[in-house]
Formats: sequence, structure tokens, C-alpha cells
Amino acid sequence: RMTLGAALSGKGQRHEAIREFEAVLRVEPDSPSAHANLAVALAAVGRRTEAIAHLKKALALRPHYPEAEQQLQALQR
Repeated sequence: RMTLGAALSGKGQRHEAIREFEAVLRVEPDSPSAHANLAVALAAVGRRTEAIAHLKKALALRPHYPEAEQQLQALQR
């Protein structure tokens, strides 16, 4: 489902991607990459506050996660 979510997000189908990433998190709630990917999709549809929360969770799970750090910095500007 992670791969499907990424593919959907890449095609601009953000709402569908969000559903896929949320499904991954129901099974793997401690997946930093699922939180980060969900955050990117959420940000793309204007759900900035939720995106920031998921990026913070990703960083709590994997403190050295450059992609998540960059996304978080961009959203907090």
C-alpha cells in the first residue's frame, strides 16, 4: 500500500494517496516513512496542521530523517 500511495501521490491523486498512507499506518503505526509520505500528501491538499503533526511523529520515530526535516522546515516557514 505504501507503493500505491506513492504512485497515486506522484500522479496528483492526493486524496487517494492519503487513504493509502492512512491504511498503512493502521497496520504499521510506527512507520516513519508512512507518516512522512502522508504528511506530504496532506500538505498538498492544504491540510498543513495535520502534515506538521505527521512529520513530527516521523522525526520522533526516526530522529535523523533528512527528508522529513526538510519538509517540516518548509511547512513551518
